[in-house]
Formats: sequence, structure tokens, C-alpha cells
Amino acid sequence: MKGKICIFAVAVLSMLSCSTTQEQAERRAMTRKAVSESVEQHQWHIDVTTMQTLRYGARTVTPDFYLELRGDTVHSYLPYLGRAHQAPMMQPAQGLNFEAPVQHYQQRQTKAGCTQIDFDARTQEDLCHYTVDMFETGKASIRVHSQYRDPISFDGDMDTGVQSIVTGDYGYLYCHMSDRGEYTAYALSRDGYHYEDLLGGDAVMDPKEHARIEGGQRDAYVCRSWDGKGYVMVTTDMCVAKSKKWDNYGIDLLRSDDLIHWTSVTFDYRQAPGIFYPTPSPSPKGEGSPEEESAYKDWSTINRVWAPQIFWDPAYVWPDGDKGGYFIYYSMWNSAEEAYDRMYYSYADKSFTKLTQPKLLFDWGYATIDADINLLDDGLYHMLIKKEGGHPGIYTATSEHLSYGWGEPVEDDYVSFEGKKKCEGSSAFQLIGDKTWRVAYIQYSDRPKHYRICKADEHLRNFHDPVDIEGVTGPQHGSFLRLTKKEYKRLQRWSAHTVSRR
Repeated sequence: MKGKICIFAVAVLSMLSCSTTQEQAERRAMTRKAVSESVEQHQWHIDVTTMQTLRYGARTVTPDFYLELRGDTVHSYLPYLGRAHQAPMMQPAQGLNFEAPVQHYQQRQTKAGCTQIDFDARTQEDLCHYTVDMFETGKASIRVHSQYRDPISFDGDMDTGVQSIVTGDYGYLYCHMSDRGEYTAYALSRDGYHYEDLLGGDAVMDPKEHARIEGGQRDAYVCRSWDGKGYVMVTTDMCVAKSKKWDNYGIDLLRSDDLIHWTSVTFDYRQAPGIFYPTPSPSPKGEGSPEEESAYKDWSTINRVWAPQIFWDPAYVWPDGDKGGYFIYYSMWNSAEEAYDRMYYSYADKSFTKLTQPKLLFDWGYATIDADINLLDDGLYHMLIKKEGGHPGIYTATSEHLSYGWGEPVEDDYVSFEGKKKCEGSSAFQLIGDKTWRVAYIQYSDRPKHYRICKADEHLRNFHDPVDIEGVTGPQHGSFLRLTKKEYKRLQRWSAHTVSRR
């Protein structure tokens, strides 16, 4: 009997080893593909971990330093330690921190698995030449030769995931539905906790202009556009004050160049499936054929399309061969055809005007709403989600894949410190220079309501230390965007100018 047990144990270990080896091979292949596509599309981001100086040796770099290319523009946010050759002109302590057009771009294969990229970038004070080696493993090295400063080099890791662009080293924008009315409002902060309202907490855009179904905007989610040159936003098109019920019928997709002036399209799901763009050719999993079955037989009976959010996916392929799409995920409920709210997803094109037919993301056997997805350093997608069945609350689920593979979260790790008070509308963000997370949510069963920010670890687990957000008039379900100093000051000036003219 012991011999049989030993043989069985060896067999199990062998199968686990084979499975692990296969998963590792698949992950390496995905990384190679992501690196190749990023290089070819001139869309890449390198997070720096160490630097090698000419005079002071090697140094470990604190989080959040990076080098990023978006088309023909380089975003350099790198530390510097060295000597300037023309001291009156240069201030080395400022670092290599600028945004500039790329000049004399060259790209070549130097050896198996390595692509070398050379380019120049000119600032007001200096001319910098960058040499970047990108390896198919996702590792990268950067060498910077300046006209007036000592050379310096860096090592780091390419962001090979499909995360939306996260840049900004100065402050935070809290973009949210206002609890004073169903419209989108802004607030700014330097530390992520203490905010100041823009426009006195009033609407930053006319909801009736952009929410063409009901005239109300709820659950605002904002992020940078795929090329880093603008911004995109999604909102729930819904006005409870007008309809007197918690039903709605669509969502709004918005675009902006400056976070101030917005254009939009509205999708009324009662008119589906004709409003949706044809889906791509079949994938290896048999998904994505134009003839696939519609999510509902009768879209006119839909009850809810709630809390959409955005995740950029560079690997998505459109029918015309164009790569890259915005993964839009949200909950829907059609009471005539399903028993509860379930999570679905669509893809929006780069123009943010077309939307594919919704597909089911997962079904755990009970209602789920208000999802928030982030790609973490462990290579997994982590989803904050509100469970309305089982043990209700805000939990974290994980998957190796963006559009499938979402298993139920563990039951003992959730936002539990609110007791029996009801919470929803979670949004995760990282403070500048910090690898842990902050999780914001609305605790809506109290009167007045409380918008809370708690801490979580690097894996979006172990929630603790909740506090109320400060300085915001009518905080509600929203999202957080890290800003550069230029963006922060522009919004401040716009708000002050607008208020002064009232």
C-alpha cells in the first residue's frame, strides 16, 4: 500500500511539474510576443530598478522612475547622479525628467533576443542620446550620453502587460460621480488623501450633452489613452432623480486631449445588437466569430448596464488586422433572461467610438458588480469586485487571463472592517513611490455616506487602516489618475479661471 502511495505521489508531482513547466513556457512566449509588439509599435515602458553612475558606482532606484516611448514622443523620468560640465546651465539634481520629440530614431537586432534602439532627445538645457537594449525576457538596459553631463546607465524591466498607462509624479486626480447630483466632478490632491474640489465640486461637463439616454453621468472612470497623448472616460448613463428607479440602459464613452474638453458617443443597449461593431475572427479558444450568439435574445428588456471601466489590451486583433483595443468591462442584468447582475466585457477601438458585442466575463452563481482590474507584478490580473451573493462585500479575485479564468475570491480576505455597513464602488491606485495599494470605496449605508480609502499590500490583499477622504464635496463612485505637474497646474488654472468668471 505504501508503495502504491509513493508511486501515486511521484505521478502527481510529475504532473504538477509538467504543468508548471508548460505555464512557464507559455508565459515566456507571451512576454516575447509583448516585447516584440511594443517595439514594433513604438509603444513601450521601462520601469527602472538600478542605475550605474560614472563617479559614484551603482545605486538602487526607488520605485516610479521610468523611460517611456509613445509614438514619436519620449517621456523620461529618470534620476541622475553625476557632474555637469557647464555648471551655470545645468542642475543635475533635477534628473533626466522631461517630455520631448524623438529625433534620429534607429532600431536593430544586435544578437538573438535583443533589440537595440538609439535616439536623441533635446531639452531646453541639453541634448541627450539614449541607447536602449530590450531583451525578449522583458529585461532592459538604458545608456544616456548627455552633451553637458556625465554619462549614466540604468537597468529595469519592460512593462509587458496590458495595463493602462500609469504616469504622473506630482499629484492625483479624483474623477467621480458627485453625490450632490448625477454628474462628473474633479478633485486634486498632492498626497492621495487630502483633496481640493475643482469648480467648487460642480460638474466638469454638461451631463445632458454627453449622457444622451437619461442625462445623468454616474461611476466616472478615467485613464490615459492608449498612446499617452490624451484621455478616455466611461460613465454609466443613468439618472435616478429622473427615472425614479435603479434601472438604466447604456453607457457613455468620452475622449479628451486635456481633461477639460470632452467629446462622446452613447450606446443605448436597448437598440442592440445593431449598435455593436463586428467582432474579430475566431481565436484559438473558439471565441470572437461574427456569427457568435448574442448575449441576449431580446435587448429591449435590459434592466442595467452599470459601472464600466477601461483596460488597454495591445494584443487584441480587429477584423482589419489592427492591433490593440480598450477592454471595457461592466455588469449587466436583463431580468427577462437572467436571474442577477453578471460581469460582461466589450472592446472599444482606438478612436473610442466603436464597441464590440458584450461577452460574459464570469458567472459565480450570484450577483456581482463594480469590478476594478489591475495587472500586478506577479503577472496576474487582480480584480476588486463587489459580491452581492454569498458573503457580500468587496473582495479580490485573480486570473492569468484578462477575458477568462476568473475564479471566485477567497472568503476570508475582504473589506471587513465596516461591519454590517454596505460598501461598493471600489477603485485601486498606488501612491507615487509606493508599491502597496490604496483602495477607495463608498460606504453608502450611513447617513451621511462616507467615502473611504484603506490600505492593501502589494498583492491587493490584507485590507487595513481605513480613513475618510478629505476635502471633497459629495464624493462617490469614481477613479484616480496620477498627474504630472503640468497637468495638475493646468487643471488648477482652468478651475480658478472658470470660477472667477461666474
